[in-house]
Amino acid sequence: MITLNALLALALSCAALLIPDAPLQPLNQVEVPVHWNGTLLLFSHGYVSPGSEPVASDAPDPAVRSWLLGHGYALAGTSFRHSGWAVEEALHDQMQLLGSFRHRYGTPRRTVAWGGSMGGLVSAALIEKHPSSFDGGMSMCGVMAGAVASWNLRLDSAFAFRALLAPASALQVVRVGDPNAELATTRQAVREAETSAAGRARMTLVSALGDLPSWPGPVHDFYILRRVELEHRAGGNPSWNTGVDYRAQLARSRYRVEVARRYAEAGLDLESDLERLARAPRTGADPRAVAYLSQNATLGGGLRVPFLTVHATADDQVPVEHQQAYGQAVFAAGRGDLLRQLFVDRPGHCGVRPVEALAALQTLLERLDRGRWSGLEPAELNRRSLDQRGSVASFTSFRPGPFLRPYPPG
Repeated sequence: MITLNALLALALSCAALLIPDAPLQPLNQVEVPVHWNGTLLLFSHGYVSPGSEPVASDAPDPAVRSWLLGHGYALAGTSFRHSGWAVEEALHDQMQLLGSFRHRYGTPRRTVAWGGSMGGLVSAALIEKHPSSFDGGMSMCGVMAGAVASWNLRLDSAFAFRALLAPASALQVVRVGDPNAELATTRQAVREAETSAAGRARMTLVSALGDLPSWPGPVHDFYILRRVELEHRAGGNPSWNTGVDYRAQLARSRYRVEVARRYAEAGLDLESDLERLARAPRTGADPRAVAYLSQNATLGGGLRVPFLTVHATADDQVPVEHQQAYGQAVFAAGRGDLLRQLFVDRPGHCGVRPVEALAALQTLLERLDRGRWSGLEPAELNRRSLDQRGSVASFTSFRPGPFLRPYPPG
């Protein structure tokens, strides 16, 4: 329960609107500073595990939130009505929240959609679907290749894992009937693989086919535990690998050299394993589920307002190659002048630090003010971050490799 003293203290710095959760209703959070500068930042959070308590969030972390409120920015965000792959709900709930904000506080001078991970995808989709409602957007570690492509890429790693490391098991990979049994079988196969050079080499191949820098045990757990929820909401399996040539896919991976080295060190025949993948039975998708996931969401790249992305170079959940897929879509749509992509030299998912998030956001806002991009060089961004916020940023020059499973294929 919020005490009277807490409410009075909060009112000294900002007006806060907390809308209680209700059945099938999101929990929203809106904060408007007393000296509002007219800019609203609409934040979309990332994936929340099914069954988790909904939590509203209007910024990526407390440090960023505090700085933005202290500099006059209004913040808003919603928990979404459901957890899991809640892109459908997010698109609806965020627009509903935006309408409520305008009704209560008036139309902002400018509105920016921003978010992280799944929320980065949501932010881009909001701008594509409602271009007149936003002046700009930003994604951090976003699923920018889109939902269908992202889940197809996850399927590739799961498929290779079953074929090479658990060929005699009952792993289903899709349409999982018993996720606990699937998870236990997977973990046992991982423990066995880790005991030999051959097993470790095969795990490197499995990772490379998913554009991942190393074997991500927790990420594969994510795949198993979240796929059940995804297939339930999509009405079937939305992923497929029919027609996929894994030999060609490995040849395009930036980790192909590491795979070859690991296989050579283990005395293992890489071509033999690639042939095993070629012969393994493929998985087909359910058309209705593909249509659902494509709607929630595939990005066409047809930007109408400036958009900035930030991604860690060694993200072990959402590969940095997502940025190549999105950049290609935007340029194919003839909107390349509206997109800029920044990279930070760091491993881990959503490893964008507060100082980097603020530097990137300021760069986007300056683009909105001036009508042109500036200050995008990594060295300049790092100097600015150090000078203004007393912390070292790690922006770097980087060019991601090709996204291995684009959708639509091209």
